[in-house]
Amino acid sequence: MHRTSPASGGQGQSRVRPPHHNATESPAPPITSASEVSLPQFAVTSLTRLKAAQRKLKFAAGTKWVESGLVFTSSIGTALDERNVRREFEAILKQANLSPIRIHDLRHTCASLFLAQGAGAGWVDSGFVFTSPIGTALEQRNVTRQFHELLVAADLPPVRFHDLRHTAATLLLAQGVDPRTIMETLGHSQISLTMNTYSHVLPSLQEEAAAKMNAILSR
Repeated sequence: MHRTSPASGGQGQSRVRPPHHNATESPAPPITSASEVSLPQFAVTSLTRLKAAQRKLKFAAGTKWVESGLVFTSSIGTALDERNVRREFEAILKQANLSPIRIHDLRHTCASLFLAQGAGAGWVDSGFVFTSPIGTALEQRNVTRQFHELLVAADLPPVRFHDLRHTAATLLLAQGVDPRTIMETLGHSQISLTMNTYSHVLPSLQEEAAAKMNAILSR
């Protein structure tokens, strides 16, 4: 394992420049310490190759190069275009014959791998998406406590954790998502159960449907 520090340079390490602030903004707080993150050897090797490739790009770009302080950049040092990143990521998944996932899901995957590596022989491969530091199921009391803390921080009324399920279904219905799709997402055995549970959303959907029909016939 290697460590990378934003305050130091050299192989396996990267220097990160603080973001630029406009004159009208409050000055950036001084950097008083550098945080260190342990990286596996393959990550250090990949970042070293990336740094070498960027040196070539910087030389080729000349005065057009932008010192953005970002690790992954365009050919002139600017931030990558989100659409291009997503398109290339989807192409890589397809080439590797992997199921479609969001780029953000890689964050959870890396976290799980690092936790598994840290736990060593004590890691439990439970198959859960969200786990404890050793791979076991989360403790219900801990989840509830952290959920309530998030509600308080967001100035939201107290609700049950299970109510998130109803909220998601209600929002999907309100956005016009097919009820059968919602039924499958929630794991209901019959579509009647889904419609009866969320019947309070139907009147507004019916009004919207009537307005759309009126718009079509009024042309």
